[in-house]
Amino acid sequence: MLTFHFCIRALPFTVYSQKDEGIERIFPFDLIPRVIPYPEWDYLERGLTQRVTALNLFLNDIYHEQRIIRDKIIPAELIFGAKHFRREMIGVHPPKKVYAHIIGSDLVRDDKGGITSSKTI
Repeated sequence: MLTFHFCIRALPFTVYSQKDEGIERIFPFDLIPRVIPYPEWDYLERGLTQRVTALNLFLNDIYHEQRIIRDKIIPAELIFGAKHFRREMIGVHPPKKVYAHIIGSDLVRDDKGGITSSKTI
């Protein structure tokens, strides 16, 4: 019933992969919230904040000084040939140097019960 409600309310999202142009899926929703104890959340929050900061610093470098390319850490063709690279963003200064305004991270419990972040999109 809830899945039907989400379809009616237009809460699907599209998953893109290299094989497919896009697969529409319903936003996953769990009626029972997952409670994460404070010490565990504190650790996760610091790690996720670090990850988001690194992503924005990377994007700022790519669209400005390009040190990561100049120092041959990442090949230029990998950056400039990327599907989502936008040449028109070179030299653009977004407020507070925030390029990625919305970040999604998958949190996964490992076999020992700890929570890790498997990927950020």
